[in-house]
Amino acid sequence: MKIETQVRSPLLEVLGTGIENATAGRELGDNFGMNGAEVRKEVHKLRRAGVPICACYTGYFMPKSDGELEIFRRQFAKRIAETQAAYAIFEKYATEAQSRQTPMAATIGESTN
Repeated sequence: MKIETQVRSPLLEVLGTGIENATAGRELGDNFGMNGAEVRKEVHKLRRAGVPICACYTGYFMPKSDGELEIFRRQFAKRIAETQAAYAIFEKYATEAQSRQTPMAATIGESTN
């Protein structure tokens, strides 16, 4: 699978192709003087720019096939759905608090009798 991009980043120079060549975030950080949050932020920036960087339990990699890309896409979609479900809980509490005109902190721990 050939990925063409105009985006430039030192991370793209070292990312392996294929899940078997994944590079750990810590290793990327060590190579470029970044902490874990900075590595994740750079990966996020690259993804937003259209670079399909995949991830697995061992690190980040460029997909070598449409199949690898599809596997990651499904895993990513599941993570998004889980985050959206958690966010919905916060939305519920915020909406309830706004309707009562009380601070959100006051709603936590209240009984729902």
